[in-house]
Amino acid sequence: MRRRVALAAVLAVGLAMRLWGIASDLPFMHHPDEPAHVANAVGMFATRDLNPRGFQYGSLFFTLHAAVLIPVYLGGRLLGVFVNPIDIGHPFRQNLAVAMSQATCVVPGRLLTAAFGTASIALVYALALRLRLGHRAALFSAALFAVSPANVAEAHVIHPNTMVVFFALACLCACVRVLERDALGDYQRAGAAAGLAAACKYNGAIVLVALVA
Repeated sequence: MRRRVALAAVLAVGLAMRLWGIASDLPFMHHPDEPAHVANAVGMFATRDLNPRGFQYGSLFFTLHAAVLIPVYLGGRLLGVFVNPIDIGHPFRQNLAVAMSQATCVVPGRLLTAAFGTASIALVYALALRLRLGHRAALFSAALFAVSPANVAEAHVIHPNTMVVFFALACLCACVRVLERDALGDYQRAGAAAGLAAACKYNGAIVLVALVA
C-alpha cells in the first residue's frame, strides 16, 4: 500500500509540473516548431484527411494530435461555440520567432503531451523494477524523471519527443521481459512499441538495438 501511495505521489508531482503554466504563453507560441505541428494537426482534423501534408516527423504524432481535437470540437459544437471544424483555430506567424493561435487548438495537444510525459514516469518505475533494482531505486528513478527539466519542458509543447520517450520506455520494458522468459509475445510487444516510437519520430527506431542486442 505504501509503495502505491509513494508512486502516486511521484506521479502527481510529475503531472503537476507538466501542467503548470501549460497555457501561460498563449495566444503567443514561442517554440519554433510547435506552430507547424499544430497547423498540420488542425489541417488533418478540419479536412478529415489522414495525410498530414508534412513528413518531418512520423504521421502517428500528427494523427494523435488531430484526434484529440475531436472531443474539443464536439463539445464546442454542443455549446454553440463552433460551427465548422476550422473554427477550432489555426496558428499564424507574426514573425520568424513568434506565432499566435487560439487556445482551443493548442491546449488539447499540450495536454496530450503532458499525459504521455506523466505516463513515462510510471514506465521508468516499471523498468527499474523489471531490472530488479528494488522499490526504492525504482521510486527514486521515477522521481528524478518526474522533475527532469528536459522532460518537463518538452511536455509543455506539441513536439514528438515526449511520445518517443514513452514508446521507447515501453519497448525497453518488453525487452527486459524477453531476457527473462524469451516469449514470442514479448518480442511482439517490443517490436510494436519500437514501431510506434518510429511512427512518431523516425529516429525512435533506434530503440530496436536493445531488442536485437
